Amino acid sequence: MLKRSQPDYNTGRRFFHEVTRQYDPLDPYTVGQKKLLQILGFSAQASVNVLEFAKGDIYNLIGKDFDAVLALDGMGEAHAAKLIALFAMIHEYEKHKQTQKIGNA
Repeated sequence: MLKRSQPDYNTGRRFFHEVTRQYDPLDPYTVGQKKLLQILGFSAQASVNVLEFAKGDIYNLIGKDFDAVLALDGMGEAHAAKLIALFAMIHEYEKHKQTQKIGNA
């Protein structure tokens, strides 16, 4: 049985099957941020804590001190690293998107 603070490692597997099923697949862009954090391996409580700290939107964490995030209950260095990597990927995506706009102009 899972302890309350442990992540549910089947969340990612279920998500994959929900978005790839042939009948009525789930649109991954409609899933809330709490669920997305859980798919990344955060426990339900850590996801709630992060979103409360971010005032409901993880984008509010951009530019924040990650030591403050690390101090949240249920967080550890691996979770903070996942957030940093997530923001780095978002940054790269935005940079790529801007480059595509400039190339098409």
